[in-house]
Amino acid sequence: MPPEAQMRNKLPSRRRLENFDVKYRTPTGDLREFILSIGFGEDRRPAEVFIQAAKTGQELDALMDDVCILISLCLQHGHAATSLLRTMGEQSMAAAIVAKICSIDEEILAGVR
Repeated sequence: MPPEAQMRNKLPSRRRLENFDVKYRTPTGDLREFILSIGFGEDRRPAEVFIQAAKTGQELDALMDDVCILISLCLQHGHAATSLLRTMGEQSMAAAIVAKICSIDEEILAGVR
């Protein structure tokens, strides 16, 4: 593990947050829609994620909240979103979240955002 991945990058109390509509098709073909909120660190890179599903009260909501916490902690400990994406199943909702983070991060690095 790289040394920078061992220390958590503490986020500022006030930080930019953007919302994104994300659609995800399950392996069974069902379409799921959710709002992904991404908080950015001082370096303008994604550093935390939150999810709000269109349908609430489902067990999946609680699971996805926990997934977002884990993704956020990984990002704050210096792990690249691309390395997280490589370890996930292609058709998981968690992979859809991380793929969106990767695309935003690529835009930031390219100077588009």
